[in-house]
Amino acid sequence: METENEIEKVAIYLRKSRGDEEEDVLSKHRQRLLEFAEQKGWSYEIFQEKIGTGDGVEHRPELKRLLDFVEDGLYDGVLVVEYERLSRAGTKDLDEIIKVFHYNDTYLITPEKIYDPNNTGDLTLLGILSVLSNAELRTIVKRLVDGKKDGAIKGNWTNGKPPYPYEYITEVGVDKRGRNKIIGHITVNEEKKTVYTRIKKMYLSGKFGTEEISFILNREGISSPNGSTWHNNTVKRLLVHPFHMGQVIYGKNQWKKRRDNKRKITRHKNESEWSVGEGQHPRLKTPEEHEKILELLAKNRKVPHKSKAGCFPTTGLLYCRKCGYRMVYSVGRIEVKSGKSYNYTKCAHHSPVGTKCPQTGVKMDEDFYGALFQAIVSDYLDKGHLIKLQQNCNFNMELERNIKQKRDTLIKAEKALIRIKDAYEAEIYTLAEFSERKKAQETLIESLKAEIQELKNTPQREFNLPPEELENRICEFKSLWEKGASPKEINTLMKSIVKKIFYDRTDNEVTFEIEYL
Repeated sequence: METENEIEKVAIYLRKSRGDEEEDVLSKHRQRLLEFAEQKGWSYEIFQEKIGTGDGVEHRPELKRLLDFVEDGLYDGVLVVEYERLSRAGTKDLDEIIKVFHYNDTYLITPEKIYDPNNTGDLTLLGILSVLSNAELRTIVKRLVDGKKDGAIKGNWTNGKPPYPYEYITEVGVDKRGRNKIIGHITVNEEKKTVYTRIKKMYLSGKFGTEEISFILNREGISSPNGSTWHNNTVKRLLVHPFHMGQVIYGKNQWKKRRDNKRKITRHKNESEWSVGEGQHPRLKTPEEHEKILELLAKNRKVPHKSKAGCFPTTGLLYCRKCGYRMVYSVGRIEVKSGKSYNYTKCAHHSPVGTKCPQTGVKMDEDFYGALFQAIVSDYLDKGHLIKLQQNCNFNMELERNIKQKRDTLIKAEKALIRIKDAYEAEIYTLAEFSERKKAQETLIESLKAEIQELKNTPQREFNLPPEELENRICEFKSLWEKGASPKEINTLMKSIVKKIFYDRTDNEVTFEIEYL
């Protein structure tokens, strides 16, 4: 076969598919492709994805590396066990892969057929196969989800890593047809079980809250379920998990995959939609203990500071200068000396081991708001600040102009590279001319990309609003404040001027540092 005679070196690409049930499927594919390449007398290099990589090209590091080498002309063909290993991800990924193969005269090879990306018939066939591959993927995903639902109803853990202190142990067994199969079961880590039991007892005693328990564990150097420090919510999630009393639940939330291949919750499902079963794993909590925990949590539930306090002029803006965390508010606090009621702001942040931030709080009286007003207005009107603001504005505008110019030049260079490749295909250039022009253009493109990245990495100077716009908003703020506007109105306007207000107090001296938009 004439095409086979043109092939000397190939890249072997291996990836485990979602539908592969056998544990050693990759080793079988590897052996099959190596034997095929050796039978044809081809030299080869192997590219194997790690299990769990995403569907798209951007989530497969080995495929991206392989395509880079193809563009460098290192291979005559790419050998896969079947077409679907390269792309189930739709026409966008298909176009990207085929375009690279097309421009570099690289064949797509399976043990059954050699596809020529410069052949119209082969391109049409590849497009049809891609559509069929995506339909198959949807079927496989549905089958996997249905299997997890059925497994949960039967009491099997089907949801990844089980909650602390349980562990999921896997072993390779053999099914009825003699194939290797992963067999998993739940065990309890005895050392972690001691920690869990202690957490449960402390909370059920009513003497310790979830935050205090996390402080105790961190002070003793006990690692959390993810190997870092304990937090209030970590302890809470552990206490309320139904798995510890024997329940296995699948499908509590509806998920959606983001562009970065991570998942986010789009909907909390009703209990009627859950798949629930009784597991065979060891119980570490009784239903009675579970109910008592839920009662204590409801009783001890904290109302968020924001809900208790309502809206202040500084809501969402006031931060502690000592630790950097947001300040909280107390409403209607009674002063011991005078018996008068006033509002109060403080820093409530604690370190993981329970050490409180040393910041001292303050009454939010006329002196507080007077000093804040002067800080916002006076800091802005400072001549040095105005000069710096204008300089920052000019610097950022110049930076954006440079990035835009480089991007425009890059677009032209990429279009020129396409024209060079089209001219070579039209036999306007010889191979030597094509190679020389292609190399020069690719060097220019890489240089432009590096320059753009360097400009993007240049930190913009502190500035969002033009000086004139900020000055108008400051004047509006002064007018609104002096007219005695409501706290919510002042807060809304302040958020159009100020990004953050850093509060600090030393003895009786309160200072504000303003970070403008």
